[in-house]
Amino acid sequence: MESLQERFQNELDQVTWADLARPFAFRRLWCVSDTANIVEVATKMVEDQASDLARWLQSGDLRLADDQDAAGWAEDPELHFHILIVRPYVLVKPVSRS
Repeated sequence: MESLQERFQNELDQVTWADLARPFAFRRLWCVSDTANIVEVATKMVEDQASDLARWLQSGDLRLADDQDAAGWAEDPELHFHILIVRPYVLVKPVSRS
């Protein structure tokens, strides 16, 4: 049986801002920082690991997307995001351009 982390690793997908506008409008879009691992964040959310989530929220490694984020993303149609769905939320992390 696959672990929760393996499941999320397999579900990791890439999308553009156009795919994220709807969850953003419903305040369901959460940003994961460059320093945090999106799979780990998703796993901790499902496991209801409140202390880890609180630490990420306090540090800014996990935060609700805001209007400033949306405006910047809308200006860059080439920007892609890693996403994971943790119902009812969508976790996003911009794909680095290297």
